Amino acid sequence: MSNVLRMRPKNTVFRTSLLLLFALVSALPMASSVLPTTLKGLTTSAELVVVGKVSRVLKVKGVSIAEFEVSETLKGQRYEKIYYLAQPSWTCDIADAIVGEKSLLFLEHYAFRPPVEVVEEPKAGVVSLDRFSSEFEEPRGFREGVMELTGNTPFFEIHWSGRGRMPIRTVNGRELATLWVGDVALPKDIHTFAGPEPKYSFIRSVALAEIVEFVRTNTKARIVLKLHR
Repeated sequence: MSNVLRMRPKNTVFRTSLLLLFALVSALPMASSVLPTTLKGLTTSAELVVVGKVSRVLKVKGVSIAEFEVSETLKGQRYEKIYYLAQPSWTCDIADAIVGEKSLLFLEHYAFRPPVEVVEEPKAGVVSLDRFSSEFEEPRGFREGVMELTGNTPFFEIHWSGRGRMPIRTVNGRELATLWVGDVALPKDIHTFAGPEPKYSFIRSVALAEIVEFVRTNTKARIVLKLHR
């Protein structure tokens, strides 16, 4: 049975305030309920690990898609350019893309879902709580639109609910990658620095060179292990 909240005209102010509060809370960074992993686990389970820059963000049937120019491939097949879902797929997903941003990405192939059927709008004065679902739902024609955009290139999404996106910035001549260390635990020998917003202790920065070396070393180790089996 669908949850339905009946609103009378005199409750319009309350309804507006409630929605504004919901939007504000949703926008604030907070500790997540994502299952924690490690940098090694993230590296092992990701299908593609690359460094590059977001060249543009497009809309396909209203859904944000990032075009990413690859400058370095650390794991997986080599591409000059890739596309990935640039918006959250559920409540705790932090997937995003900013044009011009350089980043280290841990990616997985996107699994297309059945398109959403158009449902009848509720009557005036009635707001269905189902309309505020936090799950990403593909609009009809989304798959076809993506395939037309990407051609023969696979379509990706950011691994581990967006935690696989690590923006890169330069501080005192050193490139630093930023990540959620509460969700992606780092080896003890990798030193962290304050993130872009120091007040968030669970968001830290790491020397990009250290993460790149870690990913390469662990990827090569797994290849050698497979060859000796």
